[in-house]
Amino acid sequence: MRKISLFAALLLAAFVARGAALGAQTPVTADDFYNRGIDYLDDENWDRAISDFTQALRLSPNDIDAYYWRGSAYFEKGDYHNAINDYNQVLRLDPEDIDAFYWRACSYFETGDYDRAISDYSKVIAFDPYDIDAFYWRGFTYYEIYDYDRAITDFTQVLKLDPDDIDAYYWRGWSHLEKGSWDRAAADFTQMIRLDPYDADTFGNRGYVYYMQSMYAEARADVNKALQLDPGYEYAKTLAADLAALGY
Repeated sequence: MRKISLFAALLLAAFVARGAALGAQTPVTADDFYNRGIDYLDDENWDRAISDFTQALRLSPNDIDAYYWRGSAYFEKGDYHNAINDYNQVLRLDPEDIDAFYWRACSYFETGDYDRAISDYSKVIAFDPYDIDAFYWRGFTYYEIYDYDRAITDFTQVLKLDPDDIDAYYWRGWSHLEKGSWDRAAADFTQMIRLDPYDADTFGNRGYVYYMQSMYAEARADVNKALQLDPGYEYAKTLAADLAALGY
């Protein structure tokens, strides 16, 4: 499944887009501390990176890049409230920084502030209507607050941008399932099987959908396949027992 952290890709972009230059010298200037902070960030040493970016900001209080990357270090460390504070500073200095909106949205999501997360993901989409990750995570946020119709709309947009996005099929399928739209849920799980025919969980999910539609023969076939792929799959065992009680 898709991971919420896209840190590695953004770090690579930092060297191109934000002009970070690594340096091993003893830091004296704001740039020295900033560059060493980037070094620590590259090493995933979040605490030392935060310390150096903080020192850079003491010497240069409006350094937007230091705020941005300190926010990224806080995010990777799981300190989402401080990450939000730093992304707020980035947006104070540049109200159209799309990366800051995106990662502030992710930080809000992690704190359970879903309304603010949706608001920020929506701002990203307004800036860039082809941002597939913003659509995906906004859709997942809608799913988390049981707004399945809006979740389906966003996952559908993801699939327009990338017809083979297996995660979007998964969560759109579950959104349909939660609504009781069995045929559409089955169709999405079928697409997942097309993309990955060796995932026991997907066969189990589609088997459950067939079971709920009283399509017991089809459900049995999927349960058998799930258990072939993963003999220890407990849910498939339970569903198999329920089917056996019905004579399937």
